[in-house]
Amino acid sequence: MNSIIPSDNSLKGYISNIFDKKANNYSENITLRALVQLIPNIGGALDTILYEKGSKWRQERIEYFIKYFEEKINELIKENNLLSEKINKVINSEDFYDLFLKALKDSTSTKYKEKINYYANILINYVNKIQTPEDSEIMIEILSQQLNSEIYILTKIYSNNSKITLYNYNNAFIFWNELKQYLEKNIIKLKSNDDIPKEYIFNDNNLYLLNKLESNFLLTRQEYVNGELLSYTHKKTSQTTTYQVNMTKKEYKLTDFGKKYLEWILINQKRE
Repeated sequence: MNSIIPSDNSLKGYISNIFDKKANNYSENITLRALVQLIPNIGGALDTILYEKGSKWRQERIEYFIKYFEEKINELIKENNLLSEKINKVINSEDFYDLFLKALKDSTSTKYKEKINYYANILINYVNKIQTPEDSEIMIEILSQQLNSEIYILTKIYSNNSKITLYNYNNAFIFWNELKQYLEKNIIKLKSNDDIPKEYIFNDNNLYLLNKLESNFLLTRQEYVNGELLSYTHKKTSQTTTYQVNMTKKEYKLTDFGKKYLEWILINQKRE
């Protein structure tokens, strides 16, 4: 089956021509390069990164994006040959042209292949499901503003039935189920925050990211004022002791918009 995408070389050449003017702004700006090189101690290194290494990395990311996008398009056609005509029509539209350039440009700003995949997946969803250009632009805009750690948190919440519950113990927000298993397995009585390993605490950086995701309408938060009585058990040879601790909690849930966003960028990925 022939690919509906232009051959690898022609597509790369086409994209390179589009990006040449913007990509070469730094290399052609003699004054700017001279100023960068004048920066004490690091000027030469910065010039190398911006001119030589930057061009190489950008080209590698473009090639990876195109290869991944082409593979996914051809997979769609292989699954359903009737899609070929529809996909061709969409890809040859002006709306797709604009979206493709935006996604490709933004994808060159990250070294993470997984995030580059997400940009391409948005285009795949647009082509396959015929979503509106506005929807696609919004998804690309959100993705471009997100840190990898934000996406990681969202995907973890998505795989956990779209919600996450944090318990407050002495102003430390913890994952209770995991901590409970740790306390019971190691026969440890919870007396202070010092008894909690760091991996069971949702740190300040992640709390900041949760609030940021909430402000972008991807998550909702519900805080419970009344404490919840939680228990854990220590089992010894001839004795079982149960301990209780009272904690308040807050729960974060994916909004419908948050679920929609993840379904756009996580093509063919299932919940755990």
